[in-house]
Amino acid sequence: MISSANNNYWSSTTNSNNTQNAWNVNQNNGNTNNNNKTNTNKVRCVR
Repeated sequence: MISSANNNYWSSTTNSNNTQNAWNVNQNNGNTNNNNKTNTNKVRCVR
């Protein structure tokens, strides 16, 4: 079962219209959004 908790993971891409924000992806539903870089989204290491 997938939790309904915050499953937003940061991308490495800064929002070009607002450099204080970066893009993230919700791993539950695939939605993308951008949040202030001080937000507590998760990080997933990819190699």
